[in-house]
Amino acid sequence: MLYKKLGNTSVDIPAIGQGTYGAGSRLVTTNEQIKRRIEILRFGIEMGMTFLDTAESYEAGHAEELAGKAINGIRDKVFVSSKFDPGNNSFSGIMRAIEGSLRRLKTDYIDLYQIHWPNPSIPIAETMDALEKLVQAGKVRFIGISNFARDEFIEAQSFLKHDKIVSNQLEYNLFSRSIESDFIPFSENNQVTIIAYSPFGQGNLSMNETKRRFLEELAKKYKVSTYQIILNWIISRPSVVTIAQTMDFDHARDNANAADFRLCHEDLEEVSRTFERKPILVDTNRIRVIHRDVDDTHQIYTTLEEAIENKFNLQPSPLTLARDIANGKFLKPVELISTTDKSGLYDYDLVHGRIRFWAWVIAHNGKKPIPVYVQDV
Repeated sequence: MLYKKLGNTSVDIPAIGQGTYGAGSRLVTTNEQIKRRIEILRFGIEMGMTFLDTAESYEAGHAEELAGKAINGIRDKVFVSSKFDPGNNSFSGIMRAIEGSLRRLKTDYIDLYQIHWPNPSIPIAETMDALEKLVQAGKVRFIGISNFARDEFIEAQSFLKHDKIVSNQLEYNLFSRSIESDFIPFSENNQVTIIAYSPFGQGNLSMNETKRRFLEELAKKYKVSTYQIILNWIISRPSVVTIAQTMDFDHARDNANAADFRLCHEDLEEVSRTFERKPILVDTNRIRVIHRDVDDTHQIYTTLEEAIENKFNLQPSPLTLARDIANGKFLKPVELISTTDKSGLYDYDLVHGRIRFWAWVIAHNGKKPIPVYVQDV
């Protein structure tokens, strides 16, 4: 396993770790599935993927419980990171959240504790103060953030008196590469680790035949799988590590072994060129929002009225994010596929980025086209 320094610390973490998102909620997961998930996490640890990432929101805490069972008896051999909900970004909220995570993980400290999302309704100074106090109390070793833009990172860091933010967890894969022009250069210049989540695009590895053949030929050249090519390309960036989730032992082995070779410079450049995408603008009324492959613990809004009401209290809310967009905040393009609707009302179905989509609609009264990526199948 390839190891990299965590931010500006002296701690080494695996370049490829294990994610726990999508492990299944308590309501739908059988005892056999729970046992298998724990066994796969333990197997991954044995294969060198000793970095486990989870969050209090994953399956309403069930993912943390499974991670806790997986690290039982080997806590000193693993690096555990977790995240707290943006609704808990207040001082008191963080103090409640950490106790819940520690209880579910069955540990007395978390190696890396991360803000899951920015929450403009709560002062970031209050959030950072709470995190620094958790470090002082020994309940947290390092402070991290997730889904923060560069300016948000800089602002958050400015409120820390003694500690540094060591990482930012961001979506990064062949199909989502907006951080290449902004946060990746910043991370390399400032000793910040990027934890790349959704390395396989949350299972949406749709690509045309030309791109698929390209990856297959490259995989033959290195005698590996196409998935290993993708992981290796991601971790080729000096400041980037990644987390991959699987329910399959063979896939877990492949994930771990994806750090055992190096793509040459020419092949890295060719992968980047082949999968380069530019966003296009699409009228929002031509996009259909439906439930697609959503776990029973993850709520979404399929209408503008639902998004404005925000009855699930998602944070940041569509209204909050809409204000940021109206004030010029950068919006990462949402993901679309060609629609399966037969009515003729829509051209595309929304795959990823529902809150961003509704925030954009609210910010521009549905009258301005939204930046999107369209999967090419």
